[in-house]
Amino acid sequence: MRALPDSILRMKQDGTCLSYMPAKEANSFTLNGDILGKNVNEFLPAETAQQLIEYARLALRTGATQIFQFPVSFKDKQQYQEARISTIGDKEFLIIFRDLANLEQHKVEQTQ
Repeated sequence: MRALPDSILRMKQDGTCLSYMPAKEANSFTLNGDILGKNVNEFLPAETAQQLIEYARLALRTGATQIFQFPVSFKDKQQYQEARISTIGDKEFLIIFRDLANLEQHKVEQTQ
């Protein structure tokens, strides 16, 4: 798991962080500080935290992995992250944060 280039967060249904493993080479989006036991509203921007919880609840209702992209400011640059949210049982979620360093380039590649 530590070889993955993505950050991984395990969260309870109410948004409390149970465990967190930063990306192997965390050079963009990082969750700073001790986030264990804290609610996502305490360590993510309000809008992103709200979206994360909404998609987590949708994953719980449908059983399907949910994916959403969100902007982050890092080192005075606007970057994008993708969150993939899957359920663990009926009360926990596993979230993989993937860096989309250049979203515009990503869109061009998808179009091609």
